Amino acid sequence: MESPITVLLLRGHDRYWEEARACLAAIGCRVEVFDGPLFRLEATISALQPDVIMVAADAMERGTLESICLFGTALPRPMVVFRVRHESLRNLHAELEALKQRLAGREAVDAAKRLLMQEGLSESEAHARLRWLSMDAGITKAEAARRLLQRSRRT
Repeated sequence: MESPITVLLLRGHDRYWEEARACLAAIGCRVEVFDGPLFRLEATISALQPDVIMVAADAMERGTLESICLFGTALPRPMVVFRVRHESLRNLHAELEALKQRLAGREAVDAAKRLLMQEGLSESEAHARLRWLSMDAGITKAEAARRLLQRSRRT
């Protein structure tokens, strides 16, 4: 039986490193975290003999990188440097989805107002009708507009 790959996470203390740690452990890696003073890094690398060292570039201090480079000649190890950006990407995706929902809601409201205006209401009357429908049903104007449009499609 092969021994597990040992991964050393440097400065691995935020939730993303916890996720990385859990994923690596799930595939059978032995995961160690070093978050101590840099003067102990060489001793830690010597003691653990990691197969791979992972470093978060966003949290990496200049001293950390210099220490790893110095130890790299004496204790050569593959090193993986990550830039943690997925939270900002996740936030952007969530914001984009929220904007899409708002736009779809506005488009539904505009379409419902056009439908009501075809029935002879003015734009302000159509808007007031949608507002009344939404308040009466306890839903958003966009949802009231969608329901109105669905009813008109059925008839």
